[in-house]
Amino acid sequence: MDGIGTTSTQGLQAVRVRLIFQSLLANRFNLRIHRVTQKGNGYSLRLANSRTTPKASLSFREATGHVAAGCSIQGGGTSGNHLLCRDATSGQIANLLARHLGPPVADQTDKRGKYDCDIVYASDDALDTTYPSLIAAIRDVLKLRLIRGVVPVEMLVIDRLEKPSEN
Repeated sequence: MDGIGTTSTQGLQAVRVRLIFQSLLANRFNLRIHRVTQKGNGYSLRLANSRTTPKASLSFREATGHVAAGCSIQGGGTSGNHLLCRDATSGQIANLLARHLGPPVADQTDKRGKYDCDIVYASDDALDTTYPSLIAAIRDVLKLRLIRGVVPVEMLVIDRLEKPSEN
């Protein structure tokens, strides 16, 4: 569960739906799977230095009306893109960055704190802008670094899949 735009109740519903869907696939197609962790190219999300701690979550919900915890990225056009985090864990931030950047992002911060932020950054195709890149903004505001390298990547392996029988 990545927490993007979801409340706890919505997150639990998503988990239940996923489990029901997995059960349906297992029964209908005799699907058997397992997960493995292998090394692959990606990013590791780390603290900028050993003394860095997350900004205390200030519950922007009261001030801005946002209720959902988690992270999202919103395109702002000429006003830059926004990385919004409300009560977000470093794991949620890593999941969002993985979807946004493409390669996997491994959370290696070992911190249990939560983050609140509204970071404005330049889009990848911006030519003339005063906004920092996403990686620079994360470093400067959240005090986290994205380091390119080899990271553990969880993969889903299909052990068995059969054509369904006629009903």
